[in-house]
Amino acid sequence: MRAASLGALLLLAACTSAGPPKAPLSAAEEACASQADADPAVKADLGKAAGTLDWQWQHSGQIRQAKQNAITKCLRARGLASRGGVERPR
Repeated sequence: MRAASLGALLLLAACTSAGPPKAPLSAAEEACASQADADPAVKADLGKAAGTLDWQWQHSGQIRQAKQNAITKCLRARGLASRGGVERPR
């Protein structure tokens, strides 16, 4: 019984995956990603989180979204579309 449950657990663990591999970033995307930390909205969120791990953990989604918005804004300023997603018709 123990061996069967262990075998089932190992089989289940072997079937899980971390998802598809991410595509490499272009040079413009890498430049915008490195500039994202200098965005005022990102700086404001990181300033609130300075020295407070609890705030950082509770608002990690907000920080991540601010960085993504900064990257998207940078890419649009360069005339490039951000990778993936669907925009509303204008």
